[in-house]
Amino acid sequence: IGAGYIFEDDEAPVFERFHAGGHRSLRGFEFRGIGPRGDVTDVADSDGDGLTTDTVPGDDPVGGDWMFLFSLEYNFPIYQEVIRGVMFMDTGTVEEDVGVENYRVAIGVGIRLAVPALCQVPFAFDLAIPIAAEDGDEEQVFSFDIAVPF
Repeated sequence: IGAGYIFEDDEAPVFERFHAGGHRSLRGFEFRGIGPRGDVTDVADSDGDGLTTDTVPGDDPVGGDWMFLFSLEYNFPIYQEVIRGVMFMDTGTVEEDVGVENYRVAIGVGIRLAVPALCQVPFAFDLAIPIAAEDGDEEQVFSFDIAVPF
């Protein structure tokens, strides 16, 4: 479970705002693949008004001021402590304001492989399918992670 809120409205730069998606937050979506999208400036005269700059909706992730994430994971042994299986459900949202209007849900399965020569650092291989997504979300069915403890 994770939640956060930035109190200063539109004061935080993009790199300090909340983003979600990817193995350590919401599997089934690309890294920073969900959340508010930003506007871009079009330097061409796209609407014929004689002006050379227009603001058009962009699809670059700009993050949000509110984030809520919740995950359930069942971890079970397959072969000793070397190979383990997981089943999981990841849910959550990233919004401009507090709310759950664009709530996402993904379910999946995975394998954890602990290599004894590497001090039992597990390699994570997951397959996840979003079952509740929004237009513009960037989905990613397969994810890989090395669970380094820092």
